[in-house]
Amino acid sequence: MNLLLIILLLPMLFYIYFLLKIKSGLRKLKQEPGGSVVSKITGVTLVIPFRNEEENLRNLIEDVANLEKDGINFDVIFVNDHSEDDWQEYKNQIRERENWRVIELGAGVTGKKNALTEGIKNSSSEIILVTDADCRIPTKWLKLMVGQFDENTGFVAGAVKYKSNDSIFTKIQALEFGGLILSGAGLIGSGEPVICSAASMAFRRKLFIEVGGYNLNNSLSSGDDEFLMRSIARLGHKVGYLLNKEGIVETNPGDSVGGFVQQRSRWASKGLFYENPILILKLVLIFLFYLSLILSPFTIWFFGWNGSFLVMISIVFKGLTEYFVLLEGEGLLYENVDLSHFLLAELMHVPYIVFTAILGAFGGFVWKGRQLSR
Repeated sequence: MNLLLIILLLPMLFYIYFLLKIKSGLRKLKQEPGGSVVSKITGVTLVIPFRNEEENLRNLIEDVANLEKDGINFDVIFVNDHSEDDWQEYKNQIRERENWRVIELGAGVTGKKNALTEGIKNSSSEIILVTDADCRIPTKWLKLMVGQFDENTGFVAGAVKYKSNDSIFTKIQALEFGGLILSGAGLIGSGEPVICSAASMAFRRKLFIEVGGYNLNNSLSSGDDEFLMRSIARLGHKVGYLLNKEGIVETNPGDSVGGFVQQRSRWASKGLFYENPILILKLVLIFLFYLSLILSPFTIWFFGWNGSFLVMISIVFKGLTEYFVLLEGEGLLYENVDLSHFLLAELMHVPYIVFTAILGAFGGFVWKGRQLSR
């Protein structure tokens, strides 16, 4: 029985180690210099795939037009993935601007990865910069992202946060999403790139071609960012991270619980297809820790006092460690970590992680009006 308790304890210990590694990586990133624009960069192309983004294109066009270029040779490519809304009014606005253009995906060619690939194929710039059409971009984003590149850098990820409002649901989402962003940043800071966001990323075009673009994971609906980042890292190139308040991109939170679950399930669906078995093992250990908390009543019933103690320290250590990691995002991804919002998020965290992981593993969700199998 003692051996079984020790086995149950292992996922918790790994999870605490995992969070401490993230916190250490974040501290390292915050100590690094912010970077400056590299004069050797010959050009930057911003590629923006979009589908049914009529409500967001006006703000995005304005944000891109206001980007500080500081002498960077810069052009913009919008790629339309068969939008069904009334976005056409923005087509002329885009085409009227110097070095801006719109590309339409052909019949039978769909999806974000194909849209990005088409945009990259139509670019000749050294650096490809990517964001999503529902984002708001700060004026310094371009030069700060480019400033992260040195001669050894192949990929740069950037921080993203949710647009804020007074809704408690949105504030809880902001903490949860902030935790994901901090995890990605901290892991990159500790030298282990795992997750990033396609809402703010940049990479060398020649490396995209060298790794085969999205060919290795084109069948998956998610992961265009992470698979590419790790493919470039495996070639021995440095992965950088922009953790600067003036360079944080804003995106929309989910407007409903159903939409939130659909999105997280889609994100979770790629986990079993990661190319590194050690990484998959780490994710399985984290999932087992969450699952053990779901099954904690059985642990208490079977092990009695010892089981109760194990469950108690698991909950306490999980909460404390996550709270201290989230504090690293104060003033960057959210104003502060409100304790009441944090406790509400903690109550939902474990059930939603387990549920969306299982849902993602079996596929089946709707995104951008399309039914996706995985």
